[in-house]
Amino acid sequence: MGESTVHARLRDALVAWFVDTHGADIKPYLLVDNSSLKAGNCPPSIAGYIPDVYLGIGPGRALTVGEAKTPADLETKHSRAQLMGFLSHLADHPGSRLVVAVPWYTVNQAKSLLRHLQERTNSHAVKLVILEKLSG
Repeated sequence: MGESTVHARLRDALVAWFVDTHGADIKPYLLVDNSSLKAGNCPPSIAGYIPDVYLGIGPGRALTVGEAKTPADLETKHSRAQLMGFLSHLADHPGSRLVVAVPWYTVNQAKSLLRHLQERTNSHAVKLVILEKLSG
């Protein structure tokens, strides 16, 4: 099954956030799950799942994982397991962040879900960033 247009736009918003937040000099270290990129640029598997965007450069540097979720995908069993895996992994890396891009009308749903998953995984130290005002 191919990637939806909505998912691609959300992933692109994640990439833009990473560059805006960390500066353009991170581009060589930014790993994006995109079939048009070279295989070496794909993010690593975390708990058996490939995140949409990954940044973890330098020893001891906090990891930042980005995930795009469409409204249809946000509450699926697969997404819950994936996000729990990411949160559990990030909890082992102090200062880490999980950045989630969702359409504007699912922001509150995403916040609620992620808080619930943080409770289940005891990953309260992971900073959550939810990109808002994105079209869907």
